[in-house]
Amino acid sequence: MEGLISHFYRNVLMLKYLFPCAYFYFSRVKSLLGLIFLFSWELIPNLLILIFLSGLSVIEALKNFGLSYLLFISFYELGYIMNDLYSFKKEKDGRKRLGNFEPNNVQIYILVAIRIFVFIGITVIGKFYNRPLFFIFYAVLGVVFFAHNTLKNKDLKTMTFVNLAALRFYAPSFLFLTSEVVAVTLFPVLVFYVFYRTLSYMDSKDLLRMASKETDSFKWGFYVSLMGLSVFVSAFQGSYVPIIANVYYLFWVLGLMAYRKIRQQPNTSSV
Repeated sequence: MEGLISHFYRNVLMLKYLFPCAYFYFSRVKSLLGLIFLFSWELIPNLLILIFLSGLSVIEALKNFGLSYLLFISFYELGYIMNDLYSFKKEKDGRKRLGNFEPNNVQIYILVAIRIFVFIGITVIGKFYNRPLFFIFYAVLGVVFFAHNTLKNKDLKTMTFVNLAALRFYAPSFLFLTSEVVAVTLFPVLVFYVFYRTLSYMDSKDLLRMASKETDSFKWGFYVSLMGLSVFVSAFQGSYVPIIANVYYLFWVLGLMAYRKIRQQPNTSSV
């Protein structure tokens, strides 16, 4: 009887991780503040790039973004599954992200199969198989994520994390961007998004000691201090994109500071 109850409970838990996006949300995002960070630091900037810099209409940008993000997250969650079920056990301070959910082999196969099916299905629907860049991108992403999950050297894992963060940002939009657009957005992406997330990653792995990292003054100061470099890069490139991106992220930092004050929540987010 106890075995049947345990089996039923495990199957119920599996339902919330079953489909693409759900696994990411329940294992990584987990909260409203985490969802705000995901949208403001990653998804909205991507959508703005597609709308204003790709030459697509708003409707086309929304459609391509939605399809490409579902394609990406279906693939990316395979790396998460590998990390959560196998890799973390080999880490000294590995985080158990699935709580009480300990899937058996059949459940693991189902989770993996659904994501592979969705990935292949969207690839066919979007006819992405006609684009060599599509195969190069996902081959690189797969190799980097596998390396990240299997490396034992925490210092080197920081470098694979940098790769993953940059690839993750461009995943929903790269197929619709010209090389000129990537060139003009690369500085903001690497500095305002990748560098910032890397500091958080290193801090969480005890690779970097930054006592003020979680304070609002640090987050505000981080983006303010980069404004001078943004002005120089904008002047050098003849584009306002770096300055606009800097102001954009600064705006969200101020918004989150206001949100926490209104809610009177302790400042414990990784934003």
